[in-house]
Amino acid sequence: MNLFTLTLALVFSGTSVLAEDFSRTPVDGFKIEQTVNKTDYETRSRQITVPYQVPYQEQEAYQDTETYYDYEQRCGYEPYTDCDYIPRCYTQSTSRQQCSTSSVCRTDSSGRQTCTPVQRCTSVPSSQQVCHNERVCHTRSRYECRTVSVPRTRWVTRYRTVTRYRTEYRQETEYYQVPVANWSKTVLVEFPQNAVLLNGESERVRIELTGVKANPSVSVSVDSPVFAYTAGAPQTNGPDRYIVVMTMVPKYTSKALSEGTISGLDLNRATNQVVFNDRGLVARSQTDYEVEITDLEGTGGSFTVKMPANYSSKSQTIALPQNLDSTLDYRVRLKVNRAGVMVMDKSVGFTQEVTSAGKLEKMKFAQESDLSQLKVEGNGKATRLIFKDTAPSHAQVATVYDLKITYDAKFLGKNRVLSATRLDRSQLALLTDGSFAVAFAGLSYLTEKEIKNFLDAKDKLVIELKAIRSSRKFVGDAELFRTLTTKLQ
Repeated sequence: MNLFTLTLALVFSGTSVLAEDFSRTPVDGFKIEQTVNKTDYETRSRQITVPYQVPYQEQEAYQDTETYYDYEQRCGYEPYTDCDYIPRCYTQSTSRQQCSTSSVCRTDSSGRQTCTPVQRCTSVPSSQQVCHNERVCHTRSRYECRTVSVPRTRWVTRYRTVTRYRTEYRQETEYYQVPVANWSKTVLVEFPQNAVLLNGESERVRIELTGVKANPSVSVSVDSPVFAYTAGAPQTNGPDRYIVVMTMVPKYTSKALSEGTISGLDLNRATNQVVFNDRGLVARSQTDYEVEITDLEGTGGSFTVKMPANYSSKSQTIALPQNLDSTLDYRVRLKVNRAGVMVMDKSVGFTQEVTSAGKLEKMKFAQESDLSQLKVEGNGKATRLIFKDTAPSHAQVATVYDLKITYDAKFLGKNRVLSATRLDRSQLALLTDGSFAVAFAGLSYLTEKEIKNFLDAKDKLVIELKAIRSSRKFVGDAELFRTLTTKLQ
């Protein structure tokens, strides 16, 4: 057994600090008096023998398997291929041409004979024998022996390094506490007269005796959901009694009750209310709101509504005295003022604002009957395109027209596009009956003669007019269109 000795360091005295918690409720008024107990301890030491584990390493044998290869002779019948050449003959039939020459004689009217040589050929059949060697193979077997490598397994002894532990002992100094004195003090905690608690409110008062019996002291702290305090210096009132006076201080800084406490500020068009959440509604403070509603499109001016905060909920609702136009943009400006003894600067004020955008029902601007009476009037340079667009006019709705004029030349197998252009409503002339007009000549690069030729055959003209309206106020998609197609007669 190995022994390691540590020298005894010291012996000292101390105390066991134990705080005691008490509650102050409206029934307790402005004073709490409690007796707090404390025990002083002396720390001593002693030598003890402590076992501990010491690691060491050693080699350990273990059994394992390994693969090795052995050679052995194996015999058996093995297949092989044997080939021979065998003569093959056959008779091949042929023919040859055999020719002969003879004289053909003729006698004319005078009795003179003329002879001419004539060659005559005939085919004579013949045959000959053709022979060749043909390769013929057969699969046979023969008895053979050969040496092969065969894997085998065997047990072997291997070695590895392992960590083991042995128990050794050493001497250590152990410290322990021994109670040497029990003592108590009565502590009276006095609160300011304006620290009034309401029904259901309570504060936790923590009283702690510090020091030792020969040199005692006391510490007081208060955890309150309503007020904040600082403790004065303890005053002795007899040999075993202390008086601690609490002073009220602000609980909240101005920053803690400023802009970050307001969230979700919005104008509810459906209920005609301003809604928001306020996390800055703290006890013993007063919060007032002032809401200013301003028409950003310059048609209705502005008005103001004032009301105090509703402390029963963080969600605040301010009803507006007049109905708002759902299509207009409004600015909502909320002014918040807070005051109270728990606010560090006595009062705090700030402003927060949002913009509420109006909405337009886009289908009111996209009726099937909006575009109508599409026609061409006049001739030559005076020719113009006329149509009606009865959709309501609105400053926040932009309208453009895509116009396409096609010459239907079916006899040529294709159509000719005379004009494809986009027109802003401001480019069109407004007629007395509310119709819109645009000069036909300005829609293409055709000459006056070409325009006349096409108009003379106007039953071949197809005019497609598409009205495209867009607005940031449209509910849903920001763009919509209606199309009107007319074939002139």
